[in-house]
Amino acid sequence: IGALYAQKYPNAFSTLILSAPMLGILAPLPETLTKVIVEAVISVRSSFKLPIRYFWGQTNYQAQPFRNNRLTNSEVRYKVFKDMMVNYPQNQLGGISFQWLLQAIKGMRKARDRASEILLPTLVLQAEQDQIVDNRKMNEFVNDLPNATLVKVANARHELLFEQDIPRTLVLTKILDFLAEHE
Repeated sequence: IGALYAQKYPNAFSTLILSAPMLGILAPLPETLTKVIVEAVISVRSSFKLPIRYFWGQTNYQAQPFRNNRLTNSEVRYKVFKDMMVNYPQNQLGGISFQWLLQAIKGMRKARDRASEILLPTLVLQAEQDQIVDNRKMNEFVNDLPNATLVKVANARHELLFEQDIPRTLVLTKILDFLAEHE
């Protein structure tokens, strides 16, 4: 979303920082095939006036034990996150829907295809152990950015700011240094 916004409104920011941006989703099927399947399901369900619900295997929010989480290696910060989801149900994120996945694929492709339009100094933070976004697609995106710095964060999963102290401190330091350098 941040990349798409920066492409549409190139003068809105003086710098851009992207933390584990979703420029591709790790999935068992290639993106193009996933898109074809999702479009077919949406089309068939729409034709029969059936609701378009969660993607297969997805549900409303369900608290997961730490060992099953794909977001962070920090048990303490995961507990804080989980407690917030339980205590503030209005903030719960459930699984993805067919419609969400279709729009996500379209948005990711558009962001990648137009990467060279982002001329801003850009810091991209990449989680080495990300199990949600596709780091290869992120690398391709960064390679097309004319003014980008990629920081690969070792021993980190997707939510870099919820990580254990060492990778999280590295991320915060890189962000602050980048901002100071581009004041």
